[in-house]
Amino acid sequence: MTSDKQFNFTVQSISALTSPDKGIVVFKDIKEKGLSLYITANGIIIFFVRKRVKGRDERILIGQFPDIKIEQARKRAAALKGLVASNIDPKVEERKES
Repeated sequence: MTSDKQFNFTVQSISALTSPDKGIVVFKDIKEKGLSLYITANGIIIFFVRKRVKGRDERILIGQFPDIKIEQARKRAAALKGLVASNIDPKVEERKES
């Protein structure tokens, strides 16, 4: 079960999040549309973008907080949205780069 909440992602606001008893809780950034994060019952926080890619609903992972800084996540989210808008599957592009 997930729940969607929106707020401005800051180090303080993300650090104050509490882990759910089970499952994940999803939060959305109000500064960069499309950037979200989820926190797991184990306290792991992951940034991601959720978009429709070639007709499929995709969760494109960006990275784990605090390893990925908030501004890095916002820039990556904008770049991923640009790829999707250009009809490019970011997961395919990522595989080409590795």
